[in-house]
Amino acid sequence: MDPKRLIELIDNNVGKLKYLIGNRTKFLADPQRSNQARYLYPSVVNNLTQIACHIQDRENWRPPINPADIFILMADNEIIHHHIVPDLKRAIRLSTRVAKIPKEELFEELKAVIRAITMCNDAFKVYFQLKELDKLG
Repeated sequence: MDPKRLIELIDNNVGKLKYLIGNRTKFLADPQRSNQARYLYPSVVNNLTQIACHIQDRENWRPPINPADIFILMADNEIIHHHIVPDLKRAIRLSTRVAKIPKEELFEELKAVIRAITMCNDAFKVYFQLKELDKLG
């Protein structure tokens, strides 16, 4: 899929996730909120990883050794900031456990990683905007 479309999907789904986790009491009381978060979250991480792999391939950088390594590669090549890499690694780990953890833990984990996901997606937007400018110049 087109990376720009994936970026839009991430923005949309992150917005939904932020709404769902905006109120802890409502999140914990309403099973539909946690179920929707469990449904949306893996696609956000998957799409973010797909974009990173697209960039890695486009730039002909070394292949990542695991899913988390792709974000280390992005930071090493100054696409994203190094300080968000630990939270992005945490985001990947969460995506494999999202269906199994209690909703209290899900809430806390989502709160912890959502900012890094947003920052990474924003950095990807900048990357593609700069590539568009390179084509014009």
